[in-house]
Amino acid sequence: MRFLNRALGPFFLTTVSLVVTVLVMSSEPSVAQTLTAQPGLTETFPYQARIEGIEGEDDLVEALETVSISFGSIDDPPGTRAGLNRRAEADLERFRQVLSSRGFYNATVNYRVDGVVEDSVEGSTLPVLVFDVDTGGAFVLADILIVETNSPGDPEPADDELLAILGIEIGMMTSADLVLGAEAKLARHYQSTGYPFAKVESRRAVINRENLTQTVTFTLKTGPLAYFDTLQIIGLNEVDDAVVQRAVAWETNDLYDIRVVERTQRSILETGLFRVVTVYPTGEEQMAARDYVPMVTEVKEAAHRSFGAQLTFATDIGPGVETYWEHRNFEGGGEKIRLSAEASSLEAGFGLDFRKPAYPNDKTTLVAEGEFKQTNSDAFDELHLSSFVGLEHQLSNRWRLTAGPTFEIADQDDTETEGGLVLLAGLRGIARRDNSNDPLNPSKGSRLEFVVEPYHDFGETESTFLSTSALGSAYLAIDYDADFILAGRVQVGTILGAERDRIPASKRFYSGGGGSIRGYGFQELGPLDTDNDPLGGRSIFEVGVELRTRITETIGIVPFVEAGNVYESEIPFDDPSEEDDLRYSAGLGFRYFTGIGPVRADIAFPIEKRPDIDDDFQFYVSFGQAF
Repeated sequence: MRFLNRALGPFFLTTVSLVVTVLVMSSEPSVAQTLTAQPGLTETFPYQARIEGIEGEDDLVEALETVSISFGSIDDPPGTRAGLNRRAEADLERFRQVLSSRGFYNATVNYRVDGVVEDSVEGSTLPVLVFDVDTGGAFVLADILIVETNSPGDPEPADDELLAILGIEIGMMTSADLVLGAEAKLARHYQSTGYPFAKVESRRAVINRENLTQTVTFTLKTGPLAYFDTLQIIGLNEVDDAVVQRAVAWETNDLYDIRVVERTQRSILETGLFRVVTVYPTGEEQMAARDYVPMVTEVKEAAHRSFGAQLTFATDIGPGVETYWEHRNFEGGGEKIRLSAEASSLEAGFGLDFRKPAYPNDKTTLVAEGEFKQTNSDAFDELHLSSFVGLEHQLSNRWRLTAGPTFEIADQDDTETEGGLVLLAGLRGIARRDNSNDPLNPSKGSRLEFVVEPYHDFGETESTFLSTSALGSAYLAIDYDADFILAGRVQVGTILGAERDRIPASKRFYSGGGGSIRGYGFQELGPLDTDNDPLGGRSIFEVGVELRTRITETIGIVPFVEAGNVYESEIPFDDPSEEDDLRYSAGLGFRYFTGIGPVRADIAFPIEKRPDIDDDFQFYVSFGQAF
């Protein structure tokens, strides 16, 4: 972001100056003529600038240039040589602060104006402002000392275990960020091990300029050791007290741990019933002589009903619309009911989802789903009605297991079978693990999903088969501000127990399209019939990688590469045909970040496209990241 500020700042100043000049000249001709006639009033002292002495330290050079007046205003030169000197003098102190914050306490900075460089105007030359930087050598940590105010005494060196917790090794290069980070980690360590009011009251850093070392002393007030006590809930209106109590991750008498408090706060927010949630221990004085700290949860309820709509577009499908209405507190206990509808050239239908938490116990939720949909694709035409009723059990903080029976009745027509009545009865089992930090725009964490579905078709095919799949995705922020995020996903699946023509077309695997391999049309990867219509397959493999780059606060660019295919065999890559090799695509996405998630526009190109099958490119517009 810093390079944009440096680039746009002078441009903005120049534009404003130009506008003011035009206004003056147009409104007061005689005054403007007088001003321009005065000698020296429009003269400037242009210059070039550079930093010497730290060649190869690109990060340090960038940090110095970012805080520099001389570099930031180089396109808005001063009027005189004296003005340039004033800029350079101001930069000297700025540079020393940056160098000191990075552990160069012996650093010296000087400047000079000498030499010339050629300007863009032929025959003219510019003076060069040169900053000479001598870091004086990097300082290293000699020791970390701890003074506890609860038990006054001489400072004690931090042991190896505590140093590891602080992320510090004795002898490593020191910096302000390292010391401040260690201070925050020290307080959090004690807050995670039973001390809710632990804090670092002061820090003292002593440097030895001769040995290039630094010793840091933290004065720590731990406060009393405490266990979780009763919970007070403030701010409830229409939501039952039990909804908040179910989200509490601690038991009375558990040792206080701030991580458990934070997990509780996230769980309450994830109910979707509150817009503000704060969980904290009462004051230290409330503990009196007891070892138990009462807890407080303050909430502000959100609107429990909402309506939304999304417009989508894809070159292989055309425009589409999705709408929903949702009530997240249907009976006062956090029950959620959602009605949805979608329509496009491919699909049109309605859906109903219902969730009842704490049924039959606090860790289990009753889930019911129903769908009525008409599908008209190149692979098959279908009118179907489906339902699922099951229980979702929270196995741990990250793992959830969903299981229950599913039923489906459909009138189906596809190119490989005679079609007709499909009457499916089966079981659905889903295991999910999710530790990502955002459902629509994650910057860290991962997601895993395993699906197992045994079916029996009592309709035309009279077949029994087992469908299984695994889907995983991971997210890694490359930089501190999460402006660059590496995201990847992989999917593998197989259907066992029946030949392809004995499996209903809607239950086979397909690949290609906006939620799959984006360079190819919807469902167009894998086996095709003589008319190049998709047949689907019994196994699938897909993989994709994105680099999600945020250019400004609202604009992002996402280059991506994907590969995958669908196979007639039960095992991916087991088909001998060359057409069943992996198919690759690459593309570029654009993101517009809103308060609730990114708007996505992607253009993707097939690599080694198939004649008379693949288009030159595919274009998609929707909401949220691709995965």
